[in-house]
Amino acid sequence: MKDDELLETKLTGEPPWKLVKRTPLVECPWLSHYADQIICSDKKEIEFHAIEYPMPVVGVLLIDDLNRVLLTKQYRYMVKSFDWELPAGNADPKEDLEAACRRETMEETGYAMKECRLIKTFYPQIGRSNHCFNLFVGTGPRKVSEDYDRGETFGLKWFTMEEAKALAESDNCRDGFCLLALSMWFAGLPI
Repeated sequence: MKDDELLETKLTGEPPWKLVKRTPLVECPWLSHYADQIICSDKKEIEFHAIEYPMPVVGVLLIDDLNRVLLTKQYRYMVKSFDWELPAGNADPKEDLEAACRRETMEETGYAMKECRLIKTFYPQIGRSNHCFNLFVGTGPRKVSEDYDRGETFGLKWFTMEEAKALAESDNCRDGFCLLALSMWFAGLPI
């Protein structure tokens, strides 16, 4: 096959990889990790480690009338650091995604928003897991409560685009979800 040739990629029936056996390694309410025996499209059999998440993630690029974005300071146990991130969190399995986004924003910031619209759904580790992220843009923010989760949110700040660009280049913003949203904002993509 030449480099510029494309294989037919539309699924018409059976998927090209077939599950032979699934062995649960970890199963809990937050995630499941499986060792799957797979037969690939080239007939090779491999062990594939699959991670399934039952809850999608929602996050919002909350922009005010001055074209600033609200970020939260979060502590991340796995990397032992504080970083600036979007207001975000898990949606319950049967929860409407927009409702979950509004709830998470309120819980982490005390802000409600007039408009909330889904702009991108993506899988940050598409080769290994089904972890699904849903990015919203929110406008018309208004502070409705000073009571937000201070066990999770260690600071709130409105960033101008220039400040956010400097932040994205620093070591104080390393979250992929936040960096994708900020990059879309910087590029002027339809948000």
